[in-house]
Amino acid sequence: MDIIDYLITHISELPWIVKGPGLGLIAFLLLRSFMQVFTLRWIKSATNVVYALIIALGMARFGGDIAEFIKSKQETRVENIEQTQQN
Repeated sequence: MDIIDYLITHISELPWIVKGPGLGLIAFLLLRSFMQVFTLRWIKSATNVVYALIIALGMARFGGDIAEFIKSKQETRVENIEQTQQN
């Protein structure tokens, strides 16, 4: 249960710019895994579950860094647009 608590506490703190696409990708992989169980593709199904777990762990560990990177890129873009409009 410690890993689940770790994932919930760290992912819930992330901004939606990171959390939204990450959770969407996880949901897609889990749905894909669920559908592959019915077609008896067990290994592909297990692989998709592992991919979803890797993405969740990556979001929990590096999500804050990714959010800061995106925020800095957005601020740089806004500054460039403002400079262009002033000239």
